[in-house]
Amino acid sequence: MSVLLDVKNIYLSFGGIMAVAGVSFKVNAGEIFSIIGPNGAGKTSVLNTITGIYKPKRGSIYFSGQDITNLSVKNRSKLGLVRTFQNLELFKGMTVLDNLMLSRHIFINYGLLSSIFYFGKALSEEKKNREFVEQVIDFLDLSDVRKKHVFELSYGIQKRIELARALCLEPKLLMLDEPMAGMNSEETEDMARYIIDINEERGVTVILIEHDMNVVMDLSHRVVALDFGEKVCEGKPHEVANDERVISAYLGEEKWI
Repeated sequence: MSVLLDVKNIYLSFGGIMAVAGVSFKVNAGEIFSIIGPNGAGKTSVLNTITGIYKPKRGSIYFSGQDITNLSVKNRSKLGLVRTFQNLELFKGMTVLDNLMLSRHIFINYGLLSSIFYFGKALSEEKKNREFVEQVIDFLDLSDVRKKHVFELSYGIQKRIELARALCLEPKLLMLDEPMAGMNSEETEDMARYIIDINEERGVTVILIEHDMNVVMDLSHRVVALDFGEKVCEGKPHEVANDERVISAYLGEEKWI
């Protein structure tokens, strides 16, 4: 199995606070790789360095063999690194369809003149992007709400729209930051199924940050555990769940596996 993402010994600090301290791991193409740890462990900070929001003080990040440590967020997204956020970042006054079409902006490749008069290349690209968006809408069962404004919809549906918007960017590596947060059990099961389908049917590699350990253990091929910005251990789900350092740092004394 080929390595898609290689995070090498990254350090990240804010003032005197060390958020990430020498974390390294590799994500193989085609797997679901989870990052776990208590609040403040550095999970989102690691994700932010991968996506380019933060630049590590030391260390490097490779994607498909290319050093992307100094690459901009926009250029990383063009390579196929895409993420969702803990908090919804949707345009709630716009329709679901408009939110998803807006996410296709990095694929727009026509000039101002053709966009004003809406002909030629602008028209053909609009049609192509619309077709792709409609496929994502069908894939995530959003057809019934496609023309509704986001603010009209339930929180669980909005989380699915956030996922759909990420898919519209055609990710090779999809990073999900607590996609089940705030969901009820039925919504959580639905989201888990969509993540599996994205991974298996669309061939997208996934990095998952999630506090629901049952979800993490059910979905993940491999898991890395962090605590206070440091890597505690890495391995298959059952190995990590039974590691004494993880139990002490995060899972508590009772073994639930």
